[in-house]
Amino acid sequence: MSSHPATQTVRDYFIGAQVAGYRITAKLGEGAMGVVYRGEHNVLGRPAAIKFLSAELAENEELVSRFFTEARAVNGIRHPNIVDITDFGQRGNRHYYVMEYLDGQTLLERLTMEGRTDLESTIRIGTQVAAALAAAHDKGIVHRDLKPENIYLCNHPDYPDYVKVFDFGIAKLIEKSPVDTHRTRAGYVLGTPLYMSPEQCTGEESLDHRSDVYSLGIVLYQMITGVVPFNAPTIAGIVKGHISEAPQPPTAHNASIPPQFEELILAALVKDPEERIPDMRTMRAMLEECDPSGTPVELAPIGVEPSSVSSGRRYRAKASAPPPVDEQAADKLVAELITIILERIESDRLVLPAMPASAMRAIRELDNPNVTFRAISQIIGDDPVLAPQLFRRASTAQYGNAERPRTVEQAISRLGMGTLKGTLIELSAHQVYDSRNRKIRKAFKGIWDHTVAVATAARLVAENLESGVDPQTAHLAGLMHDVGKPIVGALLLEAEKLLGMKKKDWLAQEAWTAVVEQSHRKVGTALARKWELPEAIIDVIAASKGYSSEESDMCSNIVRFANAFAKRCGKTCGDFDEEEIEDIVTRGVEHLGLDWVFVHDTLREAIATAGSSSAEGAGSTQALVRDS
Repeated sequence: MSSHPATQTVRDYFIGAQVAGYRITAKLGEGAMGVVYRGEHNVLGRPAAIKFLSAELAENEELVSRFFTEARAVNGIRHPNIVDITDFGQRGNRHYYVMEYLDGQTLLERLTMEGRTDLESTIRIGTQVAAALAAAHDKGIVHRDLKPENIYLCNHPDYPDYVKVFDFGIAKLIEKSPVDTHRTRAGYVLGTPLYMSPEQCTGEESLDHRSDVYSLGIVLYQMITGVVPFNAPTIAGIVKGHISEAPQPPTAHNASIPPQFEELILAALVKDPEERIPDMRTMRAMLEECDPSGTPVELAPIGVEPSSVSSGRRYRAKASAPPPVDEQAADKLVAELITIILERIESDRLVLPAMPASAMRAIRELDNPNVTFRAISQIIGDDPVLAPQLFRRASTAQYGNAERPRTVEQAISRLGMGTLKGTLIELSAHQVYDSRNRKIRKAFKGIWDHTVAVATAARLVAENLESGVDPQTAHLAGLMHDVGKPIVGALLLEAEKLLGMKKKDWLAQEAWTAVVEQSHRKVGTALARKWELPEAIIDVIAASKGYSSEESDMCSNIVRFANAFAKRCGKTCGDFDEEEIEDIVTRGVEHLGLDWVFVHDTLREAIATAGSSSAEGAGSTQALVRDS
């Protein structure tokens, strides 16, 4: 952080000031364009980042105009992997814009600490960057200054390394020469040419989206190897490398890089834009096909032999045909996978999704009878996921038609302490079911609607029976009864790593289903214990496979029946035997002593409106096997 007198004056002037409904609380950093502060919303208490143009740059009216034009254009992209700009304006003679507050670290900071990233992380981050840039390019916006410093990795409770790309168009705003020290007319260093495309190095003004393709190729190269392909003691030496020198193959720095991924990087680093990977959508698809948890894909050049990798030809993806299934080997593999999963549970080495830290803290505090709404709101207030969800929940008609709550504390008081613990568990469970992995989401399509239907039915049955089962416990048990399934699915996508398998040995659908069915309850109970859920819920997850004769109206029997009846009503995930489900429903009605009128009228109607989609959203494990 600079201690320059002018900077000190700016910092003292703005901290504590009111800007666009925010109170500035701290200085976050300083760069070529200006200073970034942390602001806190006066009503909601939500944080934001507020960036002021430097006083020197603010004197240039043309630059200020272009600055706001660029901000408006970027704000129009509206992509989840691009930082949102929510407001901009002027305070005194200083121009600013307000953007979402990010919690995490830049990719540059990650690489500085770790040197390089593994293949899976590189692909996960690169895919999101490509998606963001593809959306920008659709709007005619070229980034021009893509580098690790402008890629932010957010701390997200459900999405590791959730990417936000920022500083679009900064390189375009200020005229500069690529062959000097890469300084702006105002004298600020805007970065180095390490990530510039050849056409950018030669000073071409009509840069298009393919320049960003090259820059992302440089970033991927650095992520997977720990070095950039072109470096030299002087700027001129770096520029010369981009323009005329062939990059060293990434495997020269990291021998573990798969040929497919190396070919992708080299295809992005072709000197001639016409021969480079044509656009970001193609690059994103190629990255997804390199996913180590996905189907093996061979990158083959169009019209040339594979040996021509460095010739500058364009590449496309070519999927290999799945091998025939060896049933005996598959049975053996099922047993080995189940053994690994169960052994890891027993030794507490199974990596399970964490409940959001703020939710866990709040739930623990709720056990204190003297806890206040304010204390809980201080815990949850800054959570970027839970706080907005609680606002939405408290604004629904279920909690009255009063004015929308304006603060987290008001939202929590409207929800009430009695239901808040269950709400936090429900929101946390939703994050597990709504996996960040697209293959898991596809394989278990409809699972959240199914679990909501089961939870709704279980609550109503518990209320109807007037048994000793708490309706809220039945509701949460219904939500959690299948929570192990997406977790086991994610473990199966890592099976190659667990067993040292080659991807051609991947499981058949029947084997995949067998592993899920035989292990998901153990995994679900392990997760429930990690989340410190009540023993009653843990018992249901473990015991809901069949009816118990100990107590006819015990919670596991209620959830068992609710699960089958939800499937009978069309709220399901995956395939099932209709005759078996009909039998479970019939025996459940008799076992629990339910009235058929209640079942067919009240219960069916409640299930029909539970969740957000119908049986048309039901998926199949076949989708995961096929796409893997």
